[in-house]
Amino acid sequence: MKDSDICAKLGPPSKDRPRIVIFADSPLPSLKDGPLGRGGGQAATWLSQVAEEFGKAADLEIIWIELRPKTRASGLEHRGSQTFIHLGHPRQSWDLALGFHLVRWRLRRLLRMLRPGVVHCWGTERLHAAATEVAPCPVILSMQGILSEYQRIGGMHDVWQWRALANNEPRWVKAATEITCESQWGLEQLRRLGRHERMRQIEYGVHPSFYELKWQPDPQDPFLLFSGSVDWRKGVDVLAEAAAVAAGRKWRLEIAGDGPLKASLEARNLPNVKCLGNLDWPTLQDRLTKAWGFILPTRADTSPNSVKEARVVGLPVVTTPSGGQSGYIIDGQNGFLVDPLDAPGLLAACDKVTASLDTAITMGRARHQQDRDYFRPQNTASSFLLLYRELSGANPA
Repeated sequence: MKDSDICAKLGPPSKDRPRIVIFADSPLPSLKDGPLGRGGGQAATWLSQVAEEFGKAADLEIIWIELRPKTRASGLEHRGSQTFIHLGHPRQSWDLALGFHLVRWRLRRLLRMLRPGVVHCWGTERLHAAATEVAPCPVILSMQGILSEYQRIGGMHDVWQWRALANNEPRWVKAATEITCESQWGLEQLRRLGRHERMRQIEYGVHPSFYELKWQPDPQDPFLLFSGSVDWRKGVDVLAEAAAVAAGRKWRLEIAGDGPLKASLEARNLPNVKCLGNLDWPTLQDRLTKAWGFILPTRADTSPNSVKEARVVGLPVVTTPSGGQSGYIIDGQNGFLVDPLDAPGLLAACDKVTASLDTAITMGRARHQQDRDYFRPQNTASSFLLLYRELSGANPA
C-alpha cells in the first residue's frame, strides 16, 4: 500500500476532532496479544499502557505510525478509536549515510497529506525523529534514551548507525516545539545540548500488571535481581567485579537480559551469579516477586523502567545517582545510591539490603505507596493528552 493510499483511506481530519500523529514503535501487538515486555520483543514497554489510555480519548483522532526498516510492505489497521499504520522502509542504511534526507522527504510528504494538528515523536533512536524538522504543525519530542549523553560517556554501542543517530540528536532536540523527558536528570542533559525552553517532565508509567503482583521474597534464598541490557552503560562490568568479591556470601545475583557483556560474564563462571537471558514479563515478574532487592549500577539512564517496576512491586533498589532514578530512590530509605564506579560501595549496599529479610522488607515498604502512585500509567497518558489538546488548540492553556 502506498503512502498516498493510506492517507486516502483516512480522509481529511475533522474540524472538531484534532488529528494527532504519533511516531513510535507500534504498541499494537501488545494491545492485540497482551504485553510481554522486552523479552517478548517490545522495547518501549511503556507505550502499551499509554495506548490503552489514549483509546479512551474520544475528542482526539490518534494515529500511530511505525517505520519498519528493511521491509517494503505498508498497511493500516483500526483498533477501537485509534489507527495503527506501519510503513515499510527498506533504505534505513541509506538514510543514515545520507544524513536522513530520504526519510525527511518521505515524512514531509506524508504529513502534508495527513494534515495533523500535532506530531509526537517518541525517542531519537529511530529514523522517525527526523519528523521534528519537517512537520507542518507543533511537534513533541519525547526522549527515551539521551543518546548524546550516552555517547559522551562512552556508553553507546560502537556501530556507525548509532553514532549517526546520536550525532543528529541535537538537531532534533532543537527543532521540536516541545520536549518531554521522564526526569530532572534527563532535562539537565538536554540543557547541555542548548535546550532551555519548552521542556517539561512527564514520567513514563509502569504497566498495570505490575501493580497486581505481591512481593513474597523467599526467606531461604536471598538474591538480588538485575534486569536490563547487559552492557557497560548499565554498569554490568562493575557489578561483575562486586559479585566476584561477594563469592561466599549468603546472597547471590540473577541477571535478566542480554547484551555485549553477557558472554564474558558467563565465561567468568561466578558461583553466585546466574544469567537468565531475556525474560518475558510473566517470567520476569515471577523473579521480581521472589527477589530480596533490585540492583542497577547504571552509568547513565534517563529513568529506567526496570527500577520503576521494582518499586511498584515493593523491592528496595541499589542503584546510582547517574540517572532519573535518583529522583525517586532515596538513599537509605527505599534503597541505596552508590557511585557507578564504586564496586566496594556497591558490594556494601548489597550487604546492607540482604542483612536480613526484615531489613529488605522495611526498606521495600519505605515510600512504596508514593512510588506506586507516581508511576501509574494514567498519569503519563493524561499529561500527554493535555499537551495534545493544548498544542492543537482543542483546549488552549
